[in-house]
Amino acid sequence: RLNWTHLSDDYSFPKFSRKRKFSEDTIRWVCSKIVEGFTNTEISKIATCGISDVEVCKIRTKQQYKDISNQYF
Repeated sequence: RLNWTHLSDDYSFPKFSRKRKFSEDTIRWVCSKIVEGFTNTEISKIATCGISDVEVCKIRTKQQYKDISNQYF
């Protein structure tokens, strides 16, 4: 395995910032539906924001928006 830090140390890389796809209100709504017992598919079908069941699953499993979902479950 190669180590290239002798080259990368000479550069300053900006921190990667992830832009959130959905608003905080939307994520809070999704979290409340999860707590109420809705399935991922049910949530994605009744949502008006276009969130998919895969994205709901990522919120449920705390792969995304963990800072908000921690307040609910």
